[in-house]
Amino acid sequence: MADLAFLKHAVAVNRSAATPVVGADEPAPGTGDDISAHAGARITAMALLAVGVLLAVGLKEPAAAFKPAEGFALFTGFYIAAQAIERLLELVPAGTGSKQAKADRAVIFPAFGFILAVLLAEMLGLFYLQAVGVSAVSKDLDIIITALAIGGGTKPLHDAIKRIEKAKETPPTTT
Repeated sequence: MADLAFLKHAVAVNRSAATPVVGADEPAPGTGDDISAHAGARITAMALLAVGVLLAVGLKEPAAAFKPAEGFALFTGFYIAAQAIERLLELVPAGTGSKQAKADRAVIFPAFGFILAVLLAEMLGLFYLQAVGVSAVSKDLDIIITALAIGGGTKPLHDAIKRIEKAKETPPTTT
């Protein structure tokens, strides 16, 4: 067995008395490594979503849906709207840069993007459900769903468009 005589001179360390590292972000108790958004940020996001829904219902949609120019795919308008919203939200300062500020921003910005998406969909006549062949819904609901699709950014919209195109190319199987 190894000689442990050197431990006679060891000093016990009291971790609770240690000086914390200045600027270190500690996780909120009970949340593990993640920081949750403040309740105020979640309430703000819900209020923004409600404003977006009220705008979708209250604003008058154009009679005609978006029609792309010759040589452009139908989903061009949806993709450009999503891209514009993404770029616009990137221009807004990120805040203090703390983990808490990032968590709050992650809750509020998508809701703000939803409002921008409602406004763009209303102005441009972007009706996502109508574009994919669903006609049994009101234009207000179509605007809300369109705003959720384009407000979420380009990646989810791009993935949905790919699935729709693939479904059109692949003949249905019968069993």
